[in-house]
Amino acid sequence: MYIPTSFLYLSAALRLVPEGLFKMITFMEKITSGQCYLHVQPSENDVDGEETKLPIRNPITSVCKSDCVRGPPSLPWWSTENLKTGETFLLSTQIKMKENLPSYQLLRHDIESECKSWAKLPLHGEFSYKPLYWEWLEDILVRCKDKLTTFHLFDALHASLFLYDRSSNLIRAVCEHWCETNTLHTYKGEVSLSIFDIYSFLGLPLSGGLYDKVVPTQRKLTNKLPLSCSYLFTAYHKLMQGRKGKSTIEQWIAFWFRGRNRYHVARKPDQDNRISHPGILSSIIDARARGWGDCQAVFEELGVAIGQRTETFLAAFLSYWLCVFILPVMDASCLRPGTFSVASFMASGVGYYLSTAILASIYKGLNEISCSSHPGRGEGHFPAHFLYAWLAKNFDVYELVGEASSSPGMVKFSDIGQAKSFQLEEARELIHSGRGFCWHSSIINRLRETLVDDGKLSRADFTYFVSIHSGFVTYRCEHSFVMEHYYPDRFSRQFGFCQDVPVDLDFDNLPYPETMLRYH
Repeated sequence: MYIPTSFLYLSAALRLVPEGLFKMITFMEKITSGQCYLHVQPSENDVDGEETKLPIRNPITSVCKSDCVRGPPSLPWWSTENLKTGETFLLSTQIKMKENLPSYQLLRHDIESECKSWAKLPLHGEFSYKPLYWEWLEDILVRCKDKLTTFHLFDALHASLFLYDRSSNLIRAVCEHWCETNTLHTYKGEVSLSIFDIYSFLGLPLSGGLYDKVVPTQRKLTNKLPLSCSYLFTAYHKLMQGRKGKSTIEQWIAFWFRGRNRYHVARKPDQDNRISHPGILSSIIDARARGWGDCQAVFEELGVAIGQRTETFLAAFLSYWLCVFILPVMDASCLRPGTFSVASFMASGVGYYLSTAILASIYKGLNEISCSSHPGRGEGHFPAHFLYAWLAKNFDVYELVGEASSSPGMVKFSDIGQAKSFQLEEARELIHSGRGFCWHSSIINRLRETLVDDGKLSRADFTYFVSIHSGFVTYRCEHSFVMEHYYPDRFSRQFGFCQDVPVDLDFDNLPYPETMLRYH
């Protein structure tokens, strides 16, 4: 993990630069009914100010006795060869297996037998237009381009400059054929989203910390976290004054970005959720040459030192981006203060393994829908735009036009109105038959190649190395611990291996946090 030099000298910096900040607010810890809370209190001169109270939860890493945790259990080799045919099969690297293969009941069986019916299409986490978001993001991409490129975040942020189209009936058919094995069951075999798919969409860092979204303790906030994190809590405290409930994401944007609104998205009433997309990035004023301009008032209000402004501005944006694009959850319309510590570390150069968190969220959301008694009623909050991109990449369901085919990552699937339309029965037949799925689409055939994780692999090779390893994909969102099976041996044809009859892990209950961190 890379720790910037500026971060190592944070304690000294706290004594020198944040005087304006700490004259305005105070951070304290208090215990109420057995729960520890972080209290953000106004200054003594602010007689009308109200304190902000946020529940504190210890990060997963703090419960482990040692930072040097044991690696995941694995086999001496990851593949086996059929001596008669010469075919190579990918093995599961988990040792503890169930003896008998269960019989899975897909949602489509219940739909066909009329035991269940759809309430509505379950799309609670798809990325949607928010006023001033694109304007703020454009400013960030220009102002912080070099830093974002170095941290491997530029393509991931750039992907959120666009909206993603889908066929409603196709998404419904996917949910009907999704299984709790975290795979899509087709007539030609099981397929699924992989770690390599998420990497190819966003180019995110391939290693780093577990996504652990919690409000930090007062001691950690003021002594171990980047200074930008304190500014974010101060801004949140100001937004909460006179309000009940949580601060909305719209309020967060309006507080930090004071520029004018240049884009507007209107839905066309004569089409099924089709969206007319503006010409984004057509003409951007160089933010670095323009200076802070409209943002000056924000920094002065929070007491942000001159040397901390770029990092704080980026951290404020990342906290919002994590909430709405990377991991939208039940309260997707509200800002989640637990993202502040992660966003501040990311803005200072510390990496997080977001790809597995995204994948865990997708798996969890699809499982909630496929196992629901009333599918579509309220389950399945997950970043659905990544599912759209995966379908567009692997099935013949999207029209690539113009320069779209050369666009980076998932941006090539962002032209609104290019998703093919399907009747419900057509969509069901396409998914069930597996017709048109691009086998071996995730990576070229590497069966005769030896990969050694010696620290010198390319990012693409390292991702492939990680993607074929069985395990668990995980993340934590405040009080919720999410841990999902990752079964590359079940959809190994996507990686160039022949597909064997899969088996299941003997894993019925969520493990302790120590085990969760070890699997990560």
